[in-house]
Amino acid sequence: MEVDADWQAEVIKRLENAKERQEKQRERLVNLSKQTRSKEEEVVQLMLEVEGKQWDDVVAKQAKLEEERRVAATVNAQRRSLISQETEETEKHDKLQKSLEDSLNHPKRLRSPCSSRGLLHKTQSETTNISLINQSGDSTGFSLDRGRGELDSKERELMQEIRELRTKLAARARATDFVSPSTSSVHSH
Repeated sequence: MEVDADWQAEVIKRLENAKERQEKQRERLVNLSKQTRSKEEEVVQLMLEVEGKQWDDVVAKQAKLEEERRVAATVNAQRRSLISQETEETEKHDKLQKSLEDSLNHPKRLRSPCSSRGLLHKTQSETTNISLINQSGDSTGFSLDRGRGELDSKERELMQEIRELRTKLAARARATDFVSPSTSSVHSH
């Protein structure tokens, strides 16, 4: 019996040791589980922060892009306006140039008081020239020379006006070019 009692005591002792080991293992697993949950919560928190920062970055980038688009649209509108003005001024210049060339190529128009296309239409000097021409056939050469002189004077005035218009256009173009580099740097990012 003693062997059975010793054997039972040994079994009981081993079972108690096994239970203690299981209990310690369970406690260790519980602690590991708590640590794991804690780490998981930290990871989730970090993910949410990163996601929030990324979302904030996305929103900021969208706002920046929208601002860049507005600036680009403004610059394009200014450029279109400038091109339109340049086109109108060029057309005006071309019409003046053609009118001047027509007047220089057709001096007979100076004789017609009803001429609607003559460059000196309804001017004081035209009236004087017409009256001189009508008064004497001999003064025709003098009147035409005087008319040519006046046309030359008018041509110089028109050419000066054209130079001024071109200067204004160049200044506007420089101003537009000055604005453009900042927008090109905006588009390059």
